[in-house]
Amino acid sequence: MPVTTRAVTLRSQANADLIHSQDQATPTSTSTGKTTRKYPSKQKRKQAQGQQIISSVESQICSPLQPQSTTLDAVLTSEDIHEQPHEDVTLKKDDATVEPTSSTPITSSVFPTTSSPTKNDDNDSIISLESSSNDENEIFVGDSNHLMNEPVIKGEVTTVTSTRGGKMIFMNGFAYLYMSMAKETTGWRCVRRNENCKAVIHISKQTGQFSHWNGIFHCHPSDAGETRKCDILNKIKHRVLDQYISIKIIIEEEYRKANLSVEEKRMMPLPAQIESGLHKLRRKSLPPIP
Repeated sequence: MPVTTRAVTLRSQANADLIHSQDQATPTSTSTGKTTRKYPSKQKRKQAQGQQIISSVESQICSPLQPQSTTLDAVLTSEDIHEQPHEDVTLKKDDATVEPTSSTPITSSVFPTTSSPTKNDDNDSIISLESSSNDENEIFVGDSNHLMNEPVIKGEVTTVTSTRGGKMIFMNGFAYLYMSMAKETTGWRCVRRNENCKAVIHISKQTGQFSHWNGIFHCHPSDAGETRKCDILNKIKHRVLDQYISIKIIIEEEYRKANLSVEEKRMMPLPAQIESGLHKLRRKSLPPIP
């Protein structure tokens, strides 16, 4: 027998252990490989089975629908074939019904009760347009004959001076400014220029009384307080020119003498409003300084 040492025996045991461990590892790897190989085959089988089931279901569903679709197509085609002549017939019938009614007015057949008021409304609108087209019936703001209709009546004529130093007269509460001169009369027109009053009177040169007028009425009412206002202001002007005292004192004294009412006080200007104009009037009356 060969001689074996302890080292040789140990080496042989180690080699045997390695071989045994390798033998155990190889079947496990083969088993895992088999499983990995078997797993995709199972998935493929399942997918194939699912596709077969889906195809069978679709075949079952589509098989009864196909005859229905064919029947529906047949019905639709037959209906389309029958609809065209039907529409033509209905159109012909409609034309036949419309033609006799087209000769008569539609409103009378459909709305017999509302036709008469519409005609009346149209007539009214035509009448209103015709009346508005006539210039004689129109009333303008500046037309004095259609607003107040205040005639010119003969009365007492008082001559005063306007605020600008011009000639001015009063008659029956109306103020007139100088307009023109004729052979026997003097023309005076209404002072209300802003209201476009076109009333004109003529005063005789010989008598100084009312002679005639142009026939146009005043477009505003008479104002008796205007004559009183002008009288008071004229007195103040005369005193300013004659008396060399404070202008403010003259104005206050004349206002006290007049015993003005509440309405007249509202009409009269304040002393501060007319004081500067009166100062100019006084300076003009004085001779220039050499």
